[in-house]
Amino acid sequence: MERVGGDAGLVREVLDLFMDNMPEQMDGLRRAISAGDVQEAMLYAHTVKGMAANISAGPLCATASAAEKAAREGDLSPLAALAERMELELEALRAALDP
Repeated sequence: MERVGGDAGLVREVLDLFMDNMPEQMDGLRRAISAGDVQEAMLYAHTVKGMAANISAGPLCATASAAEKAAREGDLSPLAALAERMELELEALRAALDP
């Protein structure tokens, strides 16, 4: 709320856009991991990290950052588990936003 001057309508709009875009981002990340494409995985993880930071979703941002770092280092081994953790964090966020 602080970032948008207390405008609850804008907050809802930003959160809705975030949640609407996440399936595409996560699908892209999973495809990149399956294909062994570390560059593409890094880009998707970076995008999720930035989007999560914009809405102050700390746990998701941190996990996406770890995925981005692993991909940047060319280490595919933790990416599937990190993507799964990101999905769980998204579910928790979704539940918190839609009580």
